[in-house]
Amino acid sequence: MSMKRRSFLKNTAIVAASALVAPQLFAKTVSKRKYITILHTNDTHAQFDAFSEDHPLYPARAGVDERDQYFKRVKAEGNSTLILDSGDFFKGTAYFEQYQGLLEVKTMSDLGYDAVGLGNHDFALGLEGLESAISKAKFAVCNSNYRFKNPKLNSLIQPYRIFHQSNVKIGVFGIGISLKGLADESVIQQIEVKDPIQTANQTAKTLRDLHCDFVICLSQLGYEYPGSNQVSDVQLASQSDEIDLIIGGHTHSVLEQPKQILNKKNKPVIINQVGWGGLNVGRMDFCIDKSVTLVHHKLERICKK
Repeated sequence: MSMKRRSFLKNTAIVAASALVAPQLFAKTVSKRKYITILHTNDTHAQFDAFSEDHPLYPARAGVDERDQYFKRVKAEGNSTLILDSGDFFKGTAYFEQYQGLLEVKTMSDLGYDAVGLGNHDFALGLEGLESAISKAKFAVCNSNYRFKNPKLNSLIQPYRIFHQSNVKIGVFGIGISLKGLADESVIQQIEVKDPIQTANQTAKTLRDLHCDFVICLSQLGYEYPGSNQVSDVQLASQSDEIDLIIGGHTHSVLEQPKQILNKKNKPVIINQVGWGGLNVGRMDFCIDKSVTLVHHKLERICKK
């Protein structure tokens, strides 16, 4: 059943019962309820084409044309929608080498992405190459725990971006993994990497102080590392205060449904990650009232029709 259909049935039931409620109170109650749809990807790695029909693992899967069609179908439903990516959109196919990241940026702009994070592979062109590519972006590039010696990158890469959808104020920020061993040493020397959990909590608090109703982290920390102390999305969620949703990446994890972890205030933080290469798109529909509630989710498998 579609989101619109569920909303219609719910609202019909409320209206039927409203004769027992003072009209002024009923109007005030309904007006606070807002719905936001989040569409998200991670680790797309310059995968533009669908895999071949005889591919041993992903026959006829992925493809930016197919992803674009899905985005348009969801937007046509009429809900307020944000399209997000947690990073590692560079490196993985010959397209990246040929177009030096410009095709990835143009394509994500054309697909209507609102904000993306940064992963270690997004430094594959060096800092000058990254600057050249993202200077053409029509979406926000967000990271809050990297500080660059290159002043132009510090202006192009924002710690966060605030969006207004259906009278809901949504704060989106990015958190990147430690680059040691994951990026060229010449790149690492030009970046100060701050503690991801401490920085995430500071940024989330800033967004809440700016009256954001919904706080989203675009993370490239990785979902979880069992038996290791490496910082992960699960650790971040459990040690956070003000984050509502973590859209993860880096480990290419496919979560069939979002995970909920209790934070330091004993409130749920939702984590989701949908693999790599544009094979899947995550869809989450939220009701924003006095709190943020996940009311519907879907792991959409992208494939040729």
